[in-house]
Amino acid sequence: MVDISDFLYRIIRCREETVSLSLSLTETVTILEASRGKRKVRLIDGSYHEMKEEEVNKLCEIVPKYYLDLIRIPIIISKEEDNKYSVEGCDMWQRKLIEIIFNGKKDKLTQTEVETIITLFGTIIFINLSINNISLEDD
Repeated sequence: MVDISDFLYRIIRCREETVSLSLSLTETVTILEASRGKRKVRLIDGSYHEMKEEEVNKLCEIVPKYYLDLIRIPIIISKEEDNKYSVEGCDMWQRKLIEIIFNGKKDKLTQTEVETIITLFGTIIFINLSINNISLEDD
C-alpha cells in the first residue's frame, strides 16, 4: 500500500464540508519546460512546489516527443464520491498524459491506479479530497 501522507500535508483548509487544497497551483509548466529545469511551480499562498527531476525524466521517456510541449504538469486528481478519481480541470492534454501512462482512455481512475501513479510520479500529482470522501477505515 502506498503511503500518501506526504501528499496530504497539502490539504489543510476546510470550507463548506470540503477539504480544499489551499496550496493549489497558480501555474503549471509543460513537460518540456520541466525537462529543461523549470520544475518549480507557484502555489496560491506564494510558496513553491518542486517536481523531482527523476520523475520529469521518467515522463520524458514514456511521453511521445510531440506531446512534451503540450502536456502541462503538475496534474490535480480529485477523489469523487464513488471511490473513483478523475483528472481535475478540462485540459485535454493532461487527460492525454493519463491515457499515455495507463495505455488507454481513462475517464475515471481506480484506487490502485492512483496509488500506481503516485508511486511513479509523486511530486507531479496533487490529490484533491472532499471531506465526504475520506475513509478512516482500511479497505
